[in-house]
Amino acid sequence: MGSDDMSDKPDQSKILSRTIETLIWIVAIVGLYLALVPPMGHPDYVRRIPECKNHLKTIMIGIHSYHDAFRCLPPAWTSAPDGSRLHSWRSLILPYVGHNELYARLRLNEPWDSTHNRRVTNEAPKEISELFRCSNAHPNDAARENAGYLAVVGKSTAWEPSRRVTFSDVGDGNSNTLCLVEVIHSDIHWAEPRDLSLFALISERRVSRQPKIGSYDGVKRHDQIADSFNVGVMDGSVRRVSVDMTGEQLSQLAIINDGLPSSGSSHPFK
Repeated sequence: MGSDDMSDKPDQSKILSRTIETLIWIVAIVGLYLALVPPMGHPDYVRRIPECKNHLKTIMIGIHSYHDAFRCLPPAWTSAPDGSRLHSWRSLILPYVGHNELYARLRLNEPWDSTHNRRVTNEAPKEISELFRCSNAHPNDAARENAGYLAVVGKSTAWEPSRRVTFSDVGDGNSNTLCLVEVIHSDIHWAEPRDLSLFALISERRVSRQPKIGSYDGVKRHDQIADSFNVGVMDGSVRRVSVDMTGEQLSQLAIINDGLPSSGSSHPFK
């Protein structure tokens, strides 16, 4: 009887062992969940880093596709006979990022903000404005149509206004040269023929009509993205650059044939 009664009783050591094992599994699962899923209240921009990078990658593919079609990069802007600016390179690559119908509706012989063209851009699907900016760069609804990725325009850059640049013109190497930079606080409509001037980059001047190079608002609250921002590289890749780079160092990356990929760094891109 005694031995039968003992065999029917639960083994306390086994119960304790299984309880500990279960707790370990629970802790592991919770830890994995916390690692993969941002907690409530976590800044939304952290969730959207891959999305913003993909936007820039799509734009770079569009630029390369334009080059394939015309054997040169798009101009920074098109001009009227009197020299006034008409349309941005962003409008010119629309057929190469899946929006040929919108491109066909634009009147390229009229300014980007003519009555007709304004109506066209205002009626454009939201995917257009979302493509040309990071989802977190403009928290205000009023800035939803503003561009978050800009060309660096100036002499000896990929966007020199007086010439049409090809990939073979890039003496510093396409993998070492900037094409586009990410900005915040942009006041530039995606269709507007205006970008970031090389002069402003070198002098590090931030006049009222110049956006600020950098990543998203509030980035210092998250170490992963606080120290760098996205750039489109001439080879089509999307990389990150340290926010500690000076304007002069960034300008060396933007100039296509100065023999100086960067100052004091052999690996400027992350």
